[in-house]
Amino acid sequence: MHSIYKPAYLPKLPRLRAGLLIMLVAMLTSQPAFPIDQANSQTIRFAVVGYPPYTIINDKQASGIDLDIVHKLAHTIKHNVVLVKCPWKRCLKLAELGKLDMLSTAMYTQKRSEYMAYIQPEYMQTSIVFFSKKTRNISIEKYEDLFSLTVGRELGSTTFEPLQSDNRITFKDYMKKKQLFDLLLSERIDILVGGKIALDYQAKKYGFAKKVTLQPYLYRGANVYFAVSKKSLLIEYLIPLNHAMKKLKKEGVLEVLFNQVSTGNKFKNYLLQNPLDHHE
Repeated sequence: MHSIYKPAYLPKLPRLRAGLLIMLVAMLTSQPAFPIDQANSQTIRFAVVGYPPYTIINDKQASGIDLDIVHKLAHTIKHNVVLVKCPWKRCLKLAELGKLDMLSTAMYTQKRSEYMAYIQPEYMQTSIVFFSKKTRNISIEKYEDLFSLTVGRELGSTTFEPLQSDNRITFKDYMKKKQLFDLLLSERIDILVGGKIALDYQAKKYGFAKKVTLQPYLYRGANVYFAVSKKSLLIEYLIPLNHAMKKLKKEGVLEVLFNQVSTGNKFKNYLLQNPLDHHE
């Protein structure tokens, strides 16, 4: 240790007080700028799940449609954005506790509405679709065709009622969409379910598209939102956030971002400033 930090060279302070001062300085300088459990009135702690093409994680960076959107929303209310990496179910819990300010790709449920406010209007609509393995003789033309099958879905995800809570259907919940495709091809599940945009992206990226069949039965018009924790200081900005989202939609900004997926244009990379697993 450099001699300047030794208590003997601080004659005006007792040794114990000097030691405590050194410890305090060290603790303060070692803390991250925006720890996850500390709210900041000018910061949006935003959930990054790793849900392509909405949020795409690449080591310590992230990109995707939703990250461009949240930075545009933050700019309108003069806030910074801190990206918090977490699994979807954990993100929901953190939002409920007020340890996250905002998340995206949220479909409406009554339970979620108890602890989150949905930014209006929805920023996209998707269809809930079903994929089977191409070489299997499976046909889903109506809802009742699901009753005898094992359906894989992402842990914590929402689909539609009655599917979401139908005890006549056997569900298997898994963490990642790529894992669902792997399980489908190994025939550990019969069908996988999810939002069409996200599943199409995964199928194309990992080479599953020619190995699976999109079933004719689907649920159209599922609204998807950004949402704010009701325990967050950000809830005070809900009205201007609503106005900002409406403007992004009306001016075609959202359409341009979604078109980037089909055109292959890359999204801007953002630093994962505050990975969740470092600060729990």
